[in-house]
Amino acid sequence: MKLRELLLGAPKSPLDPKVFERLALAAFFAWVGLGADGLSSSCYGPAEIFDVLGTHAALAPILIVAIGLTVAVLSAGYANTIEAFPGGGGGYIVASKTLGRHAGLLCGCALILDYALTISISMAAGVEAVFSFLAPGASPTLKLWVTVAATLGLMTLNLRGVKESITVLLPIFVGFLVTHTLAIGAAVVSHGSGVGTALGQSVSEARAMTVDPAFGWAGLLVILLKAYTVGSGTYTGIEAISNTVPILREPRVATAKRAMLYMGVSLAFTSGGLLLGYLLYGVAHVPGKTLNAVFLENLTAGTVFESWFAPVTLLTEGALLFVAAQAGYVSGPRAMASMAVDSWVPRWFRRLSDRLVLGYGILLVGAGAIVSLVLTGGSVKLLMLIYAFSVFVTFVLSQLGMVVYQLGHREPGWPLRLAINGTAAFLSILVVVALSVLRFKEGIWASALVIVGLMAACLLIRLYYDRIGRLLGRLDRVKEQVEAEPPRAAPPSERDAGLPTAVVLVRSYGGPGIHTVMAVLRNFPDYFRNFVFVSVGDIDFDRFKGAAAVEGLRRSVEAELQKYVDLARKWGFHAESRVALGVDVVDEAADLCRAIGREFPRSMFFAGHLVFEQPGLLTRLLHEQTGLEIQRRLQFEGLTLILLPVRVLRPRRERNHPG
Repeated sequence: MKLRELLLGAPKSPLDPKVFERLALAAFFAWVGLGADGLSSSCYGPAEIFDVLGTHAALAPILIVAIGLTVAVLSAGYANTIEAFPGGGGGYIVASKTLGRHAGLLCGCALILDYALTISISMAAGVEAVFSFLAPGASPTLKLWVTVAATLGLMTLNLRGVKESITVLLPIFVGFLVTHTLAIGAAVVSHGSGVGTALGQSVSEARAMTVDPAFGWAGLLVILLKAYTVGSGTYTGIEAISNTVPILREPRVATAKRAMLYMGVSLAFTSGGLLLGYLLYGVAHVPGKTLNAVFLENLTAGTVFESWFAPVTLLTEGALLFVAAQAGYVSGPRAMASMAVDSWVPRWFRRLSDRLVLGYGILLVGAGAIVSLVLTGGSVKLLMLIYAFSVFVTFVLSQLGMVVYQLGHREPGWPLRLAINGTAAFLSILVVVALSVLRFKEGIWASALVIVGLMAACLLIRLYYDRIGRLLGRLDRVKEQVEAEPPRAAPPSERDAGLPTAVVLVRSYGGPGIHTVMAVLRNFPDYFRNFVFVSVGDIDFDRFKGAAAVEGLRRSVEAELQKYVDLARKWGFHAESRVALGVDVVDEAADLCRAIGREFPRSMFFAGHLVFEQPGLLTRLLHEQTGLEIQRRLQFEGLTLILLPVRVLRPRRERNHPG
């Protein structure tokens, strides 16, 4: 077995009719793989809230209610998104289609940062939880390198495939739910009437602050707002399911909404329950330990569970945070693939690997996570601030987009959905503004700077693709000319595979392909008698959405090739076509060419190759060298592939005035 297959597993066939069923996630698995992102935020969000409250910890019940309401509103808002946009894409698609492409670009760039930080903060917090009982005195440097190593390990697991990685992590998720439910339940039962007392004290504390000249209503609201916004990391991850609807099991909308319900309920319960536990046990900071660790130790002190329950629970907590990083590896590449469809990022980010995952995207978000870990030293506090800001930027755009959608479509029940999305948008705007005002110098500036930098890069890429598209569009003039010509000669009545045959690799029917055919005739006049047109349907992110979509791709490719066949017959040649589908264009093209070479012994292979007048870094970065790769493969196997230049010329005025 090759090392690649040992690490990543055996390749999967996208043409297997059962592959979609095997890869699609049921609601429970979606909750595990995607909802864990939201659930895991209870490991650090409530602790930040309690820390900000400080001497006003009695106000915690007010924040518990706020957590429950916020989770409910945001979950319901994204459930509406799932119904309205069942094709997935989440905030990026919503913002692009309702608020315009530049709002979509802002949302997409925030999502890229969001998912890279999903990985980094989850891994950093997970390591903190594990070290809280294994080695509280461990150095930050050791923790950082352990975090980086764990991030690389999970990246490799995801390169094997989405469902495989979730299946491996399932026991961890269940263990977290069981241990934390027991801990919260034990805290409530052990205090009995103390829960009611805590609620009463919260009301009394709030009233006392309103009449205190040092605070008043304004002071009370500022403290609550600071605690609420700093704990906004609690709500991150809610959007992950809406971004990945296409990988869920049919009926996808129902599956996604059920997974969203599971996540919302579990997140509200654990976050609110842990915050209540801190209050009931008067938890205080202990160096080298998380608040959850201190709470669990206080909970089990003097009981038969003292020696093992806290370590086991913290172990599941740390492990669940590793599971939560899964959402970054699943949803981040899909967000980038959606942006690649719109040419905001290099188009090859749509490519699926032979494990049917978006390998390039997985590598990029993993690299982004590692960079953020190194730059922040793995600080959970700093990562959470940057993370919360980027997440709520996407929340704002997504929910404002849904408000526009509800007003524009007015489907049955739209007033209620409008109220939900409007409330979600208001809460999201509140968090973004508060973070910007109160925490800008503490890390929000870095988040904003990265988002703006990503937008600038994406705009540059989009401008480049638009410009090249216009230049290539000029080649389409030849299509109109040849289609308007009368037939030159009748094609032969019989097929003779022994005659010289030109095998032309093409993509869609258009100017570049026709120029390639004309170049063959110009360079080899009166030589070829047969033409075979070859095309590989690239099964990428945009087309891998079910067996029907793959079959539709086949029909589309066949229809495009038939136009080339008709053109060659119009010119008096015998013409045929060959089609293949796959995720690796080079492999599929090489296999087709080998088979055609056996069928037509006197065949020569041709492909068009874009030649730029002044190639630069963007040219090399944004254009895949597929023709060169196929040429190398065929040459190694003894077949000749000639690359014919398709010149991409700037308009004459640009060539004369390069400045």
